[in-house]
Amino acid sequence: MADKAIVVPCLRSWSWILRSGVVGEQFEDEYQSLVPYVKNNKNADKDWFQLQSNTESTRWFGKSWFTHDLHKYEFDIKFGIPITFLITAPEMAVLELDEKTATM
Repeated sequence: MADKAIVVPCLRSWSWILRSGVVGEQFEDEYQSLVPYVKNNKNADKDWFQLQSNTESTRWFGKSWFTHDLHKYEFDIKFGIPITFLITAPEMAVLELDEKTATM
C-alpha cells in the first residue's frame, strides 16, 4: 500500500492541451492537487517545504529542509511562474547553494 504522505492526487485536466483560457484552469488544478499532499505530509510529520506566493501567484518563496545525520539543513527557495507556463517549466533558485560543489 502506498504511503499517504507520498501520493499526489491526480489532476483533472490534461497538461498538454493548450487552448485559450485553459492555462488558468490547469494552474488552479495543479495548485489544488498540492493542498492534500501538503496536508498529508504535515499529518504524517513528513513535511519538507513551506511556500507562500504573492497575490497573483506569479512569484513563490519559502523554505525547504531536510535532515541528514541528525542535522537539519534549511534553504530559502524562490521561483516564478513564467508567462509561458505549461510550455516552460519554472526555474527554482536556492541561493544558499549557488557556487557550491557537491563536496561542500
